[in-house]
Amino acid sequence: TPFVPYDLCDEARQLGVRVLAGEVLMNLELEVREADGSPVVIHGSAAPLRGEEHRIAGLLVICFDVTEAKRTEAAHKEQLHFTRALMDAIPNPVYFKDRDGAYRVYNRAWQDLFGGERSWVGSTVFDMFEEPLARMHDERDKALLEKPAAVRYEAVMPTVAGTEREMLYNKVSFVDREGRIAGVIGTITDVTHYKET
Repeated sequence: TPFVPYDLCDEARQLGVRVLAGEVLMNLELEVREADGSPVVIHGSAAPLRGEEHRIAGLLVICFDVTEAKRTEAAHKEQLHFTRALMDAIPNPVYFKDRDGAYRVYNRAWQDLFGGERSWVGSTVFDMFEEPLARMHDERDKALLEKPAAVRYEAVMPTVAGTEREMLYNKVSFVDREGRIAGVIGTITDVTHYKET
């Protein structure tokens, strides 16, 4: 095993013993270093190689260099982390619903206003509010799912704190990279104070 680091040779030998005993090993992962010190991630599987009379005669090992895939995965995770941090830094409630009207993403301000301790991911307005209020929001959303558009309206909304607040909703159709409407993005502004003055 020339590409196995010295400190992992014992572990590699133990894996070899297991395969020679008849075990098939999948999804093995190893990180090695190139001559310049840059990391290389190897993904592999190993199985016993059988000869005559089905006796184990050796090992069959398949390895793939998945370094670039790992870098892409890490960059994707970093982008998701940044997006989450950015959304949570916005003081107004922000959310995204899919084409079925289910909440998929929302920020901390939305959670504090409506969510409480519960996760509402996968739920709809009909799970959260009384039918007349839920239907009003749903009808506004349906128009945005038919063709790209934006809508703005106000509604008196119950909050997780048990109070009612006058909310200004701004919603837009979310169009994916293929040009298809994939859902609705919304922001909410509490305008109760302005209504009371």
